[in-house]
Amino acid sequence: MCSFRALADGHRCGLRVFVVAVMPGFRGKSWVYAVLLAGLIAVCNLALQPRCDPEDTPFMIANLYHTGYGYMGTDEYVPAGGDNYEIKPDFPVFRLRGEGGGALPSGAQGTLLRWSTYRKQLAVESPQPVQLVLRLMNYPAWWVRVNRRQIMPQSDDPTGRMVIALPAGHSEVEVRFVRTPDRWLAMESALWRSSFSADSATLNTRGESDEAGAGGHIESGENT
Repeated sequence: MCSFRALADGHRCGLRVFVVAVMPGFRGKSWVYAVLLAGLIAVCNLALQPRCDPEDTPFMIANLYHTGYGYMGTDEYVPAGGDNYEIKPDFPVFRLRGEGGGALPSGAQGTLLRWSTYRKQLAVESPQPVQLVLRLMNYPAWWVRVNRRQIMPQSDDPTGRMVIALPAGHSEVEVRFVRTPDRWLAMESALWRSSFSADSATLNTRGESDEAGAGGHIESGENT
């Protein structure tokens, strides 16, 4: 938890930046403003973040990212039924296990064909039905197909990772990240707001031009 001293330091630095910003112009104001702003960033980065959650600092997240294991996300964004604290950082990209979470059948093996941000492809050979557990949280936006047939994946208990049930034999697994209805709605709303803002700006510009033209005509009439 953040200490009171860290919060007070950030508050004082931010107050100084605000005071300089609203003051009338003076020589060297831009330099003073730049120095105080840099100080505010430094206070937030060095004082607030490490004292709040050390594992959430940019340096720690960058280091974990380069390992390929990912990092612990915010609890509020974990899929329903998942628990961040049950996730092991050294979990492989995928793991096979027996049906119902039991022992893996002899001879079962999987091959990773593709693992990109928005698309995963694997091939699995097994003499008996198995479960494929991915190092991937089971969010609704993931679209899964097994042997070209769309299926509904399950969530691992208690981690919330994606679990895909596979039949005996050869299985081609494809996982894609797709747009959900809420994302389409958000995109359309953003486009509508952008269009509305552009139209408003155009109307304001035309109005100012018309007023300037009218003023010029009146002034010319008075001069004649």
